[in-house]
Amino acid sequence: MRFVCFITVLVLFNRIYAQDYSIKAGFRDLPFKSIYLAEMEGEKYKIIDSVTSNFMGNFTFKIKKNQHIGQYRLLTIPEKKSKSQEKKIILDFLFNKENIEFLTDSQAPTDSMRDVKSVENEIYFQYVKLRNDNKYKADVLKHFLTNYPKDDDFYIKANEKYSQLQVEINQYIDKVIKKEPKTYIARML
Repeated sequence: MRFVCFITVLVLFNRIYAQDYSIKAGFRDLPFKSIYLAEMEGEKYKIIDSVTSNFMGNFTFKIKKNQHIGQYRLLTIPEKKSKSQEKKIILDFLFNKENIEFLTDSQAPTDSMRDVKSVENEIYFQYVKLRNDNKYKADVLKHFLTNYPKDDDFYIKANEKYSQLQVEINQYIDKVIKKEPKTYIARML
C-alpha cells in the first residue's frame, strides 16, 4: 500500500513540475496547412516539429519544459507540385518559458498580429513593426535626399527626419531595457 501511495505521489509531483509550454497560434488564411516550428541559430534554422492547421488556420505546438530560451520561427514550405504561386510564410518569435498565443494573416504576419498573449512577443512584434516601418521611411528619405538640392530648407527638414527615425528605434530599445530588464527581449535588443 505504501508503494502505491509513493508511486501516486511521484506521478502527481512529476505532472505538476514537468509542465510543458504551448504555442497556440493561427494564420487565419491558411486552413489545413503544414506549419513547421524551427529553432533559430543566427540566420540558420533547424526544424524541430510540425503540425497541420485546422479548418480555421489554428494550430498548437507543445514545447518541452527543457527547451532552450531563444528565437524560433514558424514557417510553411510551398508544395513543389502546386501550380499556384504559393510563397513561404515566415514568422519569427521568442520563447522564454511562457505560453504563447496569437492570431495573424499569412500575407503580412507582423503587421496583422492580433491577440498576442506573451509579454516578450508583444514587445518583440512592436519592435519589428517599428523597425520595418522606420527602415521603409528611411529608404524613401535616403533616395529623396540623394536627389534633392542640399541648400533647400526642405532638404534640411527631411535630413532631420531621417536622423530621427534611428533615434526612435533607439528610444524604444532603451524603454524596453528599462521597463523589462530581465527579459530575453531586453538582452536580445
